[in-house]
Amino acid sequence: GVATINASTGLVTGVAAGTATMTYTVAGTGGCADATATRTVTVSAAPSAGTLSGTQTVCVAGTTTFASTVSGGSWSSSAAGVATINASTGLVTGVAAGTATMTYTVTGTGGCANATATRTVTVTPSNTIALGSAAGTNAQTLTLGAAITNITYTTTGATGATFSGLPAGVTGNWASNTATISGTPTAAGTFNYTVTMTGGCTGGTNTASGTIAVNAPAGPNIATSIGAVSGCIGDTVSVPVTINMASGISTAAISMAIGYDPTKLQCISSVTSLNSNISAGFLSNCGVFSGASQFRAAWFNLTPVAFNGLMFNVRFKILAAGTHSLQWDLATPGNC
Repeated sequence: GVATINASTGLVTGVAAGTATMTYTVAGTGGCADATATRTVTVSAAPSAGTLSGTQTVCVAGTTTFASTVSGGSWSSSAAGVATINASTGLVTGVAAGTATMTYTVTGTGGCANATATRTVTVTPSNTIALGSAAGTNAQTLTLGAAITNITYTTTGATGATFSGLPAGVTGNWASNTATISGTPTAAGTFNYTVTMTGGCTGGTNTASGTIAVNAPAGPNIATSIGAVSGCIGDTVSVPVTINMASGISTAAISMAIGYDPTKLQCISSVTSLNSNISAGFLSNCGVFSGASQFRAAWFNLTPVAFNGLMFNVRFKILAAGTHSLQWDLATPGNC
């Protein structure tokens, strides 16, 4: 049950761990007794490397641990440039993308051969992200109300992406290894956005960023306004008419019409506090034009002027109580 031996050749075959005594016998002749000699043989159990376990994928610079059901062995890697393994603990560390075979060896005793078992590990490269749309699309400037030029990024390794810092009205979407930013901003300002990949191996460059600058629409180069005043019935009130010119803007002509209700206000053609910049050649009058009661003013000069503030006061006599509105005639060409 421990070992067998071939009677003629002496070939010993181990059967089970233990010790057996082998006897060699030479038959006696002429009445002599048989001669014998003995030799013991020890049968050692064959070693086992056991059953291996452990996650077989790892990121570059990531770790996983291999283990065996049999203790006492040592680990080695077939490709240390891809992944290393701690000889005693089985800690696997990814080095570069690729596949390596890890071998677990249990040393044989009593002349028995070493036992080995293997397990592969695949090292996955880190995610990558790169601008896929035209250069400069990740740093664009536009006016509020205009759609952005779509921004795309090409990704590898990731299974999705998140988007932060985008202006309202602009959204991000990831599909088939492409992150896309699109839409029409509904708010002005400078927006620094970030695209962050999700899934895969995030140990490398896992984000991309850019800027979307949204400018508010430019205001008018020249703006005029009508002031508000109060008074009693019978009073003559002076309503200020002001102008605001943007920097670098001048004008050589002014034409305007202000509508009023003649049942509530009586217009006075002459103005007061006329700005000296437009005093030469300035004309004003009150009347009915195309069925509408209006105060009209006009000025022209060959030399443009630039100024801000009060242009003049237009005067009205109050005929009735209540709130009376004055309105620009914006429908008639030449009026502002």
